[in-house]
Amino acid sequence: IRTYDRRLQFLGSLLPPERGGFNELFFNPEKVAVNKFGEVYVYDRETEKILKYDQNGRFVLFVDLRGLEIALPIGSMSHFEDSLFLSESGRNVLHEITTGGGYRGFVFTPGIILDMFTSESAIWAVTRNRVLQFSHSGRLTASWKHDVSGKPTSITAVGQHLIISTSDSILSARKPTQ
Repeated sequence: IRTYDRRLQFLGSLLPPERGGFNELFFNPEKVAVNKFGEVYVYDRETEKILKYDQNGRFVLFVDLRGLEIALPIGSMSHFEDSLFLSESGRNVLHEITTGGGYRGFVFTPGIILDMFTSESAIWAVTRNRVLQFSHSGRLTASWKHDVSGKPTSITAVGQHLIISTSDSILSARKPTQ
């Protein structure tokens, strides 16, 4: 994983730690979440662990997901304050864990979450045919149908707009109001 500053200047690479059962040859980072302090959380599919790096790219700790009640591999990951939100890749379940690995709970979702994004106001998620809004405590607060053709691959929020992309298109829409 390569890191860049806001001007797209290369800063360095995040490498697996030399302890904890990691092997650089088999390091398989799949999902990344960054908090407002620049700390990075990486899901490694090979070891089924989440690695935490500080804002300087130094490895801090890992969380082994195999002991938790989460069907692995995870589908998407997002961060807010001291929580990580993890969606299951094959079931409509969203889990909340602490950044230190403590399990907080789960909610069922109306569809399998394909991607998530945390804004200042909410956690936004996209399924095959819906946009979901969660509170920062992981409670589903709203759900709307979307008309994106194709399977959504990512969602982000910029100002009052949601941007959903697929492999061949991008949809920008105003955030729904309730």
